[in-house]
Amino acid sequence: MGVLELLEKNRTEARERRMALIAAEDAVAAAVKKEYSQTQAVEPTQDSLRQIKSTFSGLKPAKRRKITGSLNDKVSESPASTSVLGRLSASPGSEDAVLNVKITESSTSLDVLGTLSAPPDSKDDVRYGPGRKAPRKKAIASYTNKQTVDTRIRSSEWYEKIDMREKYSRGDLQLVAYLRTLCQNSVAARDDGERKKITAEIRTKLHEMEFFQCVSGIIIKKSRILEDDGLPRIFANQDGVDFPFDLRADAKALYLRWIVGDLDSHLLRGITTEKGRLESGMKRTSHKLDKKYTMKKSANVVGENCLVNGQWWPNRICALRDGAHGEQEAGIHGQVGKGTYSVVVAQGGYADEDKEMAIEYCGTQSENSIPTKNTKLLLESYESEQPLRVLRAENKNSKFAPTKGIRYDGLYTVVEYTILDASTAMYRFSLRRCKDQDPIRYRGPEARPTNQELQQYALIRESLGMTA
Repeated sequence: MGVLELLEKNRTEARERRMALIAAEDAVAAAVKKEYSQTQAVEPTQDSLRQIKSTFSGLKPAKRRKITGSLNDKVSESPASTSVLGRLSASPGSEDAVLNVKITESSTSLDVLGTLSAPPDSKDDVRYGPGRKAPRKKAIASYTNKQTVDTRIRSSEWYEKIDMREKYSRGDLQLVAYLRTLCQNSVAARDDGERKKITAEIRTKLHEMEFFQCVSGIIIKKSRILEDDGLPRIFANQDGVDFPFDLRADAKALYLRWIVGDLDSHLLRGITTEKGRLESGMKRTSHKLDKKYTMKKSANVVGENCLVNGQWWPNRICALRDGAHGEQEAGIHGQVGKGTYSVVVAQGGYADEDKEMAIEYCGTQSENSIPTKNTKLLLESYESEQPLRVLRAENKNSKFAPTKGIRYDGLYTVVEYTILDASTAMYRFSLRRCKDQDPIRYRGPEARPTNQELQQYALIRESLGMTA
């Protein structure tokens, strides 16, 4: 019997004893009342009842107390306990015959104080938890099939559950799988000239694959483009061949999008576009996020947020969709108490200066000497030395800006600030690009946007009746 069961049994038997005492007291009172009513026909006096009650005053149950010793140790019985387990004390006189009640003891001693004790002849120790198992000899595992698992590829649930019975075009499959062949040829190239030629072909192929409309789950899995010898072979440097930094970035961006099942190749995926004419007669086109789009990422994250250097979008709402910048219009995005997450460098009439690796970036102008919310966010980033994402938007006054759209150019930190105008709390912050990042992609064959991106963007604008 466990400890809890013994405690419960103790309470039950103590309760039964108290009920027996109450019944005995009632019997004594009834007997006294009957005796006096027959002889004198009067009520018993208060003194007699007080004497009867005082007889049993020592039998009230005591409070439960904590068991400090072993449960097998015998606890000395109190006078009250002895009285209950033996003969009940009573006042002299006629009541003695009524109170001569014997209560049988159980096999386990239970006193009124709620203390448990094992039977005198029991030698078993009481345990408060499961017994310790006997030690076992270590056996050498024998495998029938053993393989090394590559933890670099973290396939999503979507990728694992692709239905391999879906129909697909063999031509589309070969179109996607051809990148694996190019990677193999680059690794096996005999000289730098041959490798350089293959590298240029891989670059073009990656830019085209971003807009493949034939891509589906079955094509992705059949082509093994997300496996070791596919896109990861380019950005993970598995064969000791160091692919150019722009190829590594573009391959990783495509991998991160496809591995979660985002196979839509449209530049404005997840965006609802509306066009109309205002009362003034002016045409207007607006974009907003589709509430049903499930791939949207939060921009409230410190650091890269799974973006790659040079990643490009046609407009700010697409950057918002992918978690690059959390504002459609404002150039500063952050949270009070957490600082700035990202800023956009654009031609907005501020006294900004873009020097590529160093940027002089202005806060927002206040109506008084108290800094605005956005200025305070940059001040918090200065105090915490927390890096922030810098995006450059189209700006004809800067040679480092993209020709169209908006581009992610890496992480910067706020190193200092100056107050340009105290009356309007106009601050200007000095941003410095963090070390160990790839070059900014504003020139050369690695420049973003790519020719394919500009072509797709032009087609969208044409379909909306907008000028190029």
